[in-house]
Amino acid sequence: PLKEIKECLAFKRCTWKHLGAKRLLIDAAGGHGALALAFTASGQIEKAIVADIYKPRSFENLRAAWLDLDSISQEQTVRHEYTDLRKSGWLQA
Repeated sequence: PLKEIKECLAFKRCTWKHLGAKRLLIDAAGGHGALALAFTASGQIEKAIVADIYKPRSFENLRAAWLDLDSISQEQTVRHEYTDLRKSGWLQA
């Protein structure tokens, strides 16, 4: 998904000064997680949750490529969680 990765990196560059450093990022409807991974790999955030009903195979590949960590640390840093954003209260779960 080269086009999507470029879009995520452009979004990250544009929002860097507005968001600053954070402890947690929730990438809602994040799919492959490129946005969460871009922020994490840059060191701007400590942890990220990719919230979506679908977890593409590319998520694991992108996470392994962008995070220079062992698999346990990768899961603790950026994880994908099944989340149906159409249901109320999804953020509280």
